[in-house]
Amino acid sequence: MNLSVLSQPCIFKLVYEPGDHYLNDHCPVQADDGLWHLFYIYFPRDERRSAGGKLEYGIGHAQSPDLLQWSFVDICLREGPDTWEEDAIYAPGVHRAPDGSYVMLYCGTHKDSQQIGAATSQDLYTWTKYEKNPVITPCSAWSNWRSEGYHSCRDPHILEISLGEFICYYTANTLDPEVCCIAACRSANLLDWEDRGPVYTAPVNYSGPGQHRMESAGVNAIATEAGSKYVLHFTHKYGVSVVTSYDPLHFQGPARVVGAYHASEIFRRPEDGTYFITSCCNNIGELHVPAKRDDYEPDHHGLFLAGVVWLDDYPAVVDLKRCLP
Repeated sequence: MNLSVLSQPCIFKLVYEPGDHYLNDHCPVQADDGLWHLFYIYFPRDERRSAGGKLEYGIGHAQSPDLLQWSFVDICLREGPDTWEEDAIYAPGVHRAPDGSYVMLYCGTHKDSQQIGAATSQDLYTWTKYEKNPVITPCSAWSNWRSEGYHSCRDPHILEISLGEFICYYTANTLDPEVCCIAACRSANLLDWEDRGPVYTAPVNYSGPGQHRMESAGVNAIATEAGSKYVLHFTHKYGVSVVTSYDPLHFQGPARVVGAYHASEIFRRPEDGTYFITSCCNNIGELHVPAKRDDYEPDHHGLFLAGVVWLDDYPAVVDLKRCLP
């Protein structure tokens, strides 16, 4: 265990700083052997950063034995030229499939418009893009998605609500230009998805993080006496906020702010049920909002980690030392 990390005088600890690239939206996954894998937006800091005018460079992969000591593995996926994802790929979400393999959902862009595709792996190291990509495109009945121009369909997060039943939550636009949403779709195999429309809406945010929209959504299922309560978290306006519901496809009411964090993932360590929360790119408590995305240069290029305890079914952030042996 890296004790120097735990000695950092803050609740969140900087556990991974790649050095030659920055890390943004990400997804931690634990393999059967106990090794943790991190998949994330890989964005170079050197001269490649602006090559071709592209903002994101690929899907990065790092690994760790204990969540504290991370080592870079490789760029495991890149955009495909002359395809629906030729401009960039980013924002991965990874989950175990019913057949024991792994499926990664990720965003791809073409002419600034976003869709979600899939890739599969047997070992978390070698990934094959699904031949029927893209697998998720917002429905025109509720979304203003178009094949050209900036239209959101990104930041997929996968929740298994029962054996062989999955929900993917993602960022999207509604038909109302002043209302953004987290949308959802359902699947039995992580490759074929049925649209379920918006599950939570909010006014478009013209200040703060989120490119005017709620983004980096995730859902945790918490056991209560009344049944499973679903906690939806997302980045928007004041940082990371949450809303709760007993229906994983319907959230309403005002959101409760967790903290000024960015692109957070709240995840559970299977062996002991301990929860953690991540943040990335900026110093904790700082929400950097550039006038233009091309001007964006984050203060920190790595991953922060803290612990989570549940108070009245809401996540309370605690010092990482409280959650490690």
